[in-house]
Amino acid sequence: MRNSFVSAARAVVLVLGLAACGGGSGSDDVQDNARATPALSTATPGTTTTTAAIETTSAPAPTEDDGLPTVPPGDPGDVSSAPEDTSDVEEPEPAPRTSIPVAALLDTETVAAVVGGSWRAVHAASDSCDVPRPAKPIATRTAALSASSGQLVETVASHASGQGAAAAVDGLAHRAVDCGWTQEAEPPLGEDSAALSRTTPDGLQRLVVVASEGVTVTLHGRGQIVDSSEDWAALLDVAIGTACLAAPDGCH
Repeated sequence: MRNSFVSAARAVVLVLGLAACGGGSGSDDVQDNARATPALSTATPGTTTTTAAIETTSAPAPTEDDGLPTVPPGDPGDVSSAPEDTSDVEEPEPAPRTSIPVAALLDTETVAAVVGGSWRAVHAASDSCDVPRPAKPIATRTAALSASSGQLVETVASHASGQGAAAAVDGLAHRAVDCGWTQEAEPPLGEDSAALSRTTPDGLQRLVVVASEGVTVTLHGRGQIVDSSEDWAALLDVAIGTACLAAPDGCH
């Protein structure tokens, strides 16, 4: 009887021991599950904190389809590469000469080569109705040459500007008309020129004044050299050609 009770007691103890071992294994499973579970948020209920992501965008490069001008690589932004139109911009006139070179006037050798004869320098008459000169010059030089075929008096003058030279032509022409000269209908050498003539007891006299590059050339003649239109025209051409030495930029 006692042996049966002992055997039963040992059986109960064995069962309890096995139960205890089984309980320990269950506790380990719970801890493993706890480690795998993510931690709960500690934020206060009802409040949410959100940080907006900063987006950066850039405008697309303009294309021809956008209707906007495109700039090739290397061009300085939107600055136009077309050259500036300066066709209507006038450059300032150079300063006039304050002295007239001797070579700007006809000399005896030149006149002889053009019309022939033996020419010499003579005293030039002062400004008068007989041999008028342009008014208000900056500088002036007059020379007189004489021969058996006639006489020449030439005046080359520089003026403050091209407009001043043109005004001097008009002023001399009006003055000569008031002195009894007759002005021809058409200017012989362009707009800024005048041709006049008169008949005296000594014969026909001619007077021509022309302006170019701020310089006036006045040529007075009488005698056979003015009777020949070819000789007179040739002398006038040479006088205008040499007078360029009195221009601000000289002859060019």
